[in-house]
Amino acid sequence: MGSQKPRILPWLVSQLDEGQLEGVAWLGQSRRRFRIPWKHGLRQDAQQEDFGIFQAWAEASGAYTPGKDKPDLPTWKRNFRSALNRKEVLRLAEDRSKDPHDPHKIYEFVNSAVGDFPEPEASPDTDGRVSTSDTQEDILEELLNGMALGPIPDEGPRAWLWPLNTPLSSC
Repeated sequence: MGSQKPRILPWLVSQLDEGQLEGVAWLGQSRRRFRIPWKHGLRQDAQQEDFGIFQAWAEASGAYTPGKDKPDLPTWKRNFRSALNRKEVLRLAEDRSKDPHDPHKIYEFVNSAVGDFPEPEASPDTDGRVSTSDTQEDILEELLNGMALGPIPDEGPRAWLWPLNTPLSSC
């Protein structure tokens, strides 16, 4: 079995703790707020380092392999932002992305402290590697991947979920 894509929050917390990506840092010792550089890609002074966190997530998530894939800075940034926006324990506290001298965004954890993230449960696969067990988020994603929003045929607007793998002729 192949290795699974890491969950963004534990991955992000480890990046913040390591402090090796330029501009990516905790704000204060409470470790509830952090900053992410957010320079627009069309700025004249934009450099590859300004997109370090986005590239690092693209690599960690398997969306980008250096030397194999073509760099796609806008997509990396969009995917990173979307992943953060889907997390209920995280909110955008301040948007300073238009700051001419230091464009960045400040996020904060709202429902739990960073230390509350459990370590992923791991079990050895048959080939000796470790895989992460299914989380509630994984299960929900799987359920939603098999469904589409829209009325069920002949059921009208009351029925709003329809499994995609169910043929319409079976109704």
